[in-house]
Amino acid sequence: VSSGFGNALVTFTADANTSSDSRTTTFFVEYENYAIGITVEQEGFFIENIVSYMDDSFFIKYCIDNFDLNNDGCISTNEAKNVRAINISNINEVRSIAGVEYFENLEIINCENTSITRADLSKNTKLNTLPDRAFNNCSTLLAISIPNTVTTIEDSAFGHCTSLTEINIP
Repeated sequence: VSSGFGNALVTFTADANTSSDSRTTTFFVEYENYAIGITVEQEGFFIENIVSYMDDSFFIKYCIDNFDLNNDGCISTNEAKNVRAINISNINEVRSIAGVEYFENLEIINCENTSITRADLSKNTKLNTLPDRAFNNCSTLLAISIPNTVTTIEDSAFGHCTSLTEINIP
């Protein structure tokens, strides 16, 4: 409702904040010669340890070895924010990249020669290109979801992905 008279209950609802950044907005209510601003702040989504959302020990080891800046065995939301590239190529033992969605600033991913079966990159909205050979020779890859921010899929990004039957762009 944008206007009205008399008494009213005004309810504001918002979608969950899935970003690690807080967000703020101000609503203004006017009555005769009075105006008030109601400021609402929604805290950012914070995960103490992103590793707890991962299910593959080889992917966990890669992430801790490369992104755990304070050597506490965890990947915090702040540490994950610093990650721009993930390169697990030739780590054939990696079967899952669950948890990759929490690397919100990820721009480059290379999973060549891994054994992943599914990849959900739909929340990695900083990705705009799947580079040449990004998932090359992932013969067990069945399905992948990529964000609609990806505008370029380079040659052989999915070369030799003989089991791939689904590419989703939500």
